Amino acid sequence: EIIRSNDAGKYIAEKGMIGTSGGAGDLNSLMILFGEIGQDVKRITGALASSVDSDSGRSNIEQMMDNLNKMTSDLVGVVDTNKTGINNIIDNLNVTTGNLREVFGNRNDVVKMKEDLTLTIEALNSAATAIEEIVNSGGENSLVSKIDGAFTSLDQTASNMNEITGRVNRGEGTVGRLLADDTTINKIDRTLDSIQNITDPMNKTQFNFDYHNEVQIRDFTDEVKHVANFRIQPRPDKYYLLGVSDNYTFKTVEKTTKTNLSQLDDGGTESRVVEQSNTEERFKINLQIAKRWNAVALRFGIFDSKGGFGSDVFMLNDNLKLGFEAYDWDFAESSGRKFARFRATADYTIFNHIYATAGADDLSRLTADGDWDQPGLFFGAGLKFNDEDIRTIFGLAASAAASR
Repeated sequence: EIIRSNDAGKYIAEKGMIGTSGGAGDLNSLMILFGEIGQDVKRITGALASSVDSDSGRSNIEQMMDNLNKMTSDLVGVVDTNKTGINNIIDNLNVTTGNLREVFGNRNDVVKMKEDLTLTIEALNSAATAIEEIVNSGGENSLVSKIDGAFTSLDQTASNMNEITGRVNRGEGTVGRLLADDTTINKIDRTLDSIQNITDPMNKTQFNFDYHNEVQIRDFTDEVKHVANFRIQPRPDKYYLLGVSDNYTFKTVEKTTKTNLSQLDDGGTESRVVEQSNTEERFKINLQIAKRWNAVALRFGIFDSKGGFGSDVFMLNDNLKLGFEAYDWDFAESSGRKFARFRATADYTIFNHIYATAGADDLSRLTADGDWDQPGLFFGAGLKFNDEDIRTIFGLAASAAASR
């Protein structure tokens, strides 16, 4: 039988010859080989014998045996100590192999799992292909094109913003000059300070409302005068007063009838009746400005529709006020009074919002004969509120109305 070796790609040239191989050897050669092997074994055994015969050799062998015995003892101890753990590992391996056997023991189940996995992969590939077609379809109207357009617009917007911020940083344009030029900022600061200077007094301004009546007891006529004043106080030492009042006698018209005799051209006479009337205004206004220094205040302006001035003195923590007014100036003797109409008052606060008033009016009044007349004495009571009280009253009224 001819056994062909593996094809190594080496071939005999055309008309070439197969070379002779070396001899297979004879019995003499074999005996020489065995003799060499025996010499080698003799040398090895001699070396071992010399090692064993020496003290150091025997000591090494004994030490090797001791180490081997110690190693086996330690191994036995480890096995004994962790016998339970080793048993658990073996049990877990048995359970794992059993589970694997159950999973892969039924070839039909494995084949079905492979088929299901193949179908799942195919479905995912189909979905990816469909998404790719949707994204890339439509040309310029495709989703990718729209996204590209959106990013292009965003890039343009960012470029514009960079250009704008660059111009602002360089101080170009209105906003750039506003931010870069300290002069403009300083002007704005001064303007804001001016506005604050205007609004601060308004925020600190206090509003007060005052109403009182005066009962005239001269000649026991029991005539009543009503006064309502609204005071605007921007600072503690300054305020403005606006108000209205009526006369004691309200609006009266006095009529007198006179008969005049006149001579005619023919020497006769005729009589004529002439009616004269004296009308007094019913309502009068108060418009004053006041300045206070500690416990003394001066007022200038209009008093009962007439020009004049007044002064007030505050005592007892401002609970008592003594006032004096001079107005309606007239130096003619026919005016019925000397120089002007003088008036003295005293107001005392009984409670927070209630006060009593008394005084004398028209101190310079003259009689028909030109003598000093009795002044008009009066007394009365009044109410006063500030802006906080008014807000509280309106708040309570609104709450009461809402609860109904």
